[in-house]
Amino acid sequence: MDNLKYITADLSAPEADLKIDITDISFDSESFDVVICSHVLEHIDDDNKAIGELFRVLKHNGVAYIQVPYNSSKLTDEDPSANPQERKKRFGQSDHVRLYGTDFLQRLESPGFKVTQERHAVKLDSKDREQFGVWDDVIFKCIK
Repeated sequence: MDNLKYITADLSAPEADLKIDITDISFDSESFDVVICSHVLEHIDDDNKAIGELFRVLKHNGVAYIQVPYNSSKLTDEDPSANPQERKKRFGQSDHVRLYGTDFLQRLESPGFKVTQERHAVKLDSKDREQFGVWDDVIFKCIK
């Protein structure tokens, strides 16, 4: 599979290949066939800008796989000005600025993504999920 190139990117993780701000991705438009964005957007104040950047750097028919903390029974709860203690209580972690809800699909669709929700963990029994560290997260499959 010589035609595949895998690049890791993060703003602060030293082990990442590249240091990149997801709200200002330093790649040309339509650079990637696939983007995996796992548990990043809940840390970003301007997540709409970040989602727009993911859309921009994907090629036509490219796919972004996006995972976020998600509550399927409520609307998104967000407050970037909340203090760390309140963030932990409301969003589950002190460095999160929101807990996504049912309106997250509209955020993903706004730049033009076609979105489906997938749950791969349901295909495994609980023993296998535990052994392989598979969470029962919704994966948002976003096609450009």
